[in-house]
This record gives sequence, structure tokens and C-alpha cells, in this order.
Amino acid sequence: FAERPCLGTKRNGTYTYITHNELREKVSYFASALYDRGFQKNEHLVILSENSEEWILADLGTMTLGGVVIPIYPNLSESQVSFVMQHCEPTFLLVSTQFQYNKVMKGLSDLILPLTILTVDENIIVNTHSSITHISISQLLEEGKKSWLQNQEKVMARMHEIAEADICSIIYTSGTTNEPKGVMLTHENFAFSAINSGQIQLKRILERGLIPRDLALLP
Repeated sequence: FAERPCLGTKRNGTYTYITHNELREKVSYFASALYDRGFQKNEHLVILSENSEEWILADLGTMTLGGVVIPIYPNLSESQVSFVMQHCEPTFLLVSTQFQYNKVMKGLSDLILPLTILTVDENIIVNTHSSITHISISQLLEEGKKSWLQNQEKVMARMHEIAEADICSIIYTSGTTNEPKGVMLTHENFAFSAINSGQIQLKRILERGLIPRDLALLP
């Protein structure tokens, strides 16, 4: 499977694909760059983005280091984004567009700083702040690519320290009846879902001779 298409992204009406091996490399580079920036186990990284390749890289790269990923629905209001950001106190944030970035900046006075903001769109106009660091995710991956060889053993050692019961993601409820509440998910939760999904996919391969292709319709 290493050289088979793993992830497809539609850009300008055309799908482009990366292979399983390319995804593994990019996740490794992401983790290596975060490691260089002092990211510790159990630190929080928020993702405020639509479905994208970068979303997955941030998710898997953060979990590789034993960090906790907090996704925020991109259609939430400024006040809702501000509440989650205050509540979970992230040290890193991934934002996709100028629109999403502006939501965060509107609640700047309530943020726990310092904060490193990773931008998907390299054309985002950022606000200069002494306690906020900005870097595009493409630049971050370049950093990680350069440091991966020297960081590989340290990143893998961190990954092997992760226990099944460790928290790897906090998903906030919609908050329709009250303030949103964070639902804590462990590596064991994710592994259970992955194993069961893998068994279903394997059955499809054995019975039909088909390589599974799944379409994500999430926001």
C-alpha cells in the first residue's frame, strides 16, 4: 500500500493525491518540527479548519508526540471559538483561512499566551503580537524535513511512551442548550475504531477484490 494513493484533495476542480508513504513522511516532518519548537506530551493543539490534508497532518503529527488535538467546527461563531480557545488553553493553533484567523483574533484579549499559529493559506494577513508566533504549515513541514534525521529516534521514543489511556483528543459538544463541554477521547478509543474499520475494509478486499476508497463529507 505504500505507493498507493492515500489521500485526495480537490483544488481548483481537480483532485491531487498523496500516497500512504508521503502521508507518513509529512506526519513525521510535522511531529519533528513541533518537537523542535518544544511541544510536550499532553500539550494542546487546536484545529480551526475545514476538511483538508493539513487537518490530518496536524491531527496525526500532534498525536505522534503524545499531544492532545482539539478540533473546532469551522462554522462556529467568534464567541463560540473564543470560549473553546479559553477553555482548552492551547499552545498551538492551526487555522485554514483569513476568515477563521479573524475569528481567533477578535478574542485575542481572552487568549492564554504565548501561542503559535500555523496557517494553511500562506496569504493570510497576520496581526503582529509579541506573544504570538506565526508560521505557515508548508514552512513548518520544511523545518521538520530538515530536522527529521536528527529527531527521528527522539520522536519515536516519545510515541512509544504513549499509553492506551492517554487523552489524544477533546471534542466539544455543540453547546446548543448550554456552554460546550469537552468530550475526552483516548488513544484506546481511536485504536478500537481503527481496528474495527480495518477489519471491515479487509473483508471488502477479500470478498470483492476491491481496494477501499472512502469519501469524507465532513465540513
